[in-house]
Amino acid sequence: MHKLQLLLFLILLSIGTFAQTESDSLFIKETEFGLKFLYQNQPIKAHEVSILMVSDFEVYDLFETGREARIFGSVFATIGTCLVAIPFVTTLLGEKTNWAFTLAGTGFIGISIPLFRSYHKKTRSAVEQYNTNLNPPALNPDDSEVSIGLSNSGVGLVWRF
Repeated sequence: MHKLQLLLFLILLSIGTFAQTESDSLFIKETEFGLKFLYQNQPIKAHEVSILMVSDFEVYDLFETGREARIFGSVFATIGTCLVAIPFVTTLLGEKTNWAFTLAGTGFIGISIPLFRSYHKKTRSAVEQYNTNLNPPALNPDDSEVSIGLSNSGVGLVWRF
């Protein structure tokens, strides 16, 4: 009888236990270069996020509207930066400087700021809605399931809740 108990104890020690299966949720990580997206703990690009969201039209539309705001914000910021740089370059070259370019460039940069804020807001909202639609309502404690099965690495114990 002791050998059977010892065998069961050794089997239990070798079981890999996982609390939940890998999530399909999206995560946003803010870096100094912008928003980065994580799906199943792997970085993915914005167009891949868009592909994931295509099944839910409202979330997809919100995400794409945010991406469009980012594109327009980038265009305005680039134009503004170039316009601001023109007077400084002409000054360094010793030519007559037109400081109106700086004023116009500042205006373009000012326009880009609310566009980038809109991008961040809409993108975060779309990802939150996507994750909410993925996760079913909380399960009752009676809906949890425990099962034992074989896998490539041995015997496994799975508890789904």
